[in-house]
Amino acid sequence: MNRKLMTKQKTFSCLTLACLFGSLLGCGEPRPDGMPTLYPASVTVVQDGKPLADASVTLIPTDTSLARWPMGGVTDAQGVAKLKTYMKFDGVPADSFKVTVNKSVTTGDEKPVHPGVGATPQQLSEYDRAMKTGSFQVTKVVAAKFRLPNTTPLSVDVSSAGPNDFSLDVGAAVSEKDAAASSRPGAAAEYQPMGEQ
Repeated sequence: MNRKLMTKQKTFSCLTLACLFGSLLGCGEPRPDGMPTLYPASVTVVQDGKPLADASVTLIPTDTSLARWPMGGVTDAQGVAKLKTYMKFDGVPADSFKVTVNKSVTTGDEKPVHPGVGATPQQLSEYDRAMKTGSFQVTKVVAAKFRLPNTTPLSVDVSSAGPNDFSLDVGAAVSEKDAAASSRPGAAAEYQPMGEQ
């Protein structure tokens, strides 16, 4: 193999690795215009003295100019949510935030997941049937005061100096049926395909 070909292959390999690492680190993702500087931050959520997994954490900024940038995360098995902006850019701006925490549990049939924006008519029809004929109950397990921005006592102050690792306690678990998200008893017997009246 000649030297020029070997050099081209090495260059190609290096560029391929650089692109791969760049995509893994999110370096190639262009940030929206006007996005503020983001700082690494995490929230550990505790309930009944234990880490609360699979909870949604949302930050509501004091600075209203930051309200256009959705911020938050979802807790892992250790109850830790690594905070993101737009759910894809690591970190959040420096500010004082109110924090809401929400978690729902589904029992019975698995709750159908909407097929998304590019769904086919058949996928939408299947989703509609599953929603209307399924038997599932959705229960909220975090007390209402922690779920709502106007009542939450939870807050964090994110600083440019860091570290920004916070621990928040949402008290005792509750069990509140979410009637709007749960299936309706007897709905299967009354089922009409979507588009039919």
